[in-house]
Amino acid sequence: MHRSITCFLSSIALSAGLLAGAASAAPPTATPGPAAPGTLLPLVPDFEAEMKLASSTQSAGSLQTVVVEVRNKGLAKGAQNVTVRIFFTSNPQPLHSAIDAKLIPAPGPGMQEFVAFSPTVPAGTSAGPYFLCAHVSAGSTAGETATANNTHCAAVQVTNAARRATPQRARRLPLQKVP
Repeated sequence: MHRSITCFLSSIALSAGLLAGAASAAPPTATPGPAAPGTLLPLVPDFEAEMKLASSTQSAGSLQTVVVEVRNKGLAKGAQNVTVRIFFTSNPQPLHSAIDAKLIPAPGPGMQEFVAFSPTVPAGTSAGPYFLCAHVSAGSTAGETATANNTHCAAVQVTNAARRATPQRARRLPLQKVP
């Protein structure tokens, strides 16, 4: 009897595309390397971020429209919402101090959500190469099959540093009588 239950469950999993080596119509997974045939794949999400920039050249204090595509390559939704954070940094590893963040609905398996940001290059930023990074996280509410694909960085070149305004000397204006 135990053998028939195992075969029955395996055929259900195979027909749902949950076994490794299932038909190519099965949803993609982020299982590292090929899994052995007959191995059940985990029913967890795999959130992935991809960022699209309007331009890779910026100046300090300028706005840039950034669109982040959040995809779920896993086999489950796993979380109600995910947080997408934007970072501006000279070194993308590790990321610190997000300059913007938004909470969006978590995409279901095989689905995606888009979120737009308009981050500002921080005033006082020196000219040079930097990275604008998007990071998606479901927090601790959902395990994922892979987390290495949760961050996407794009190189940006800051072309001119913001200059501090030089205070102008105040001038006295003559008072005028009002008739």
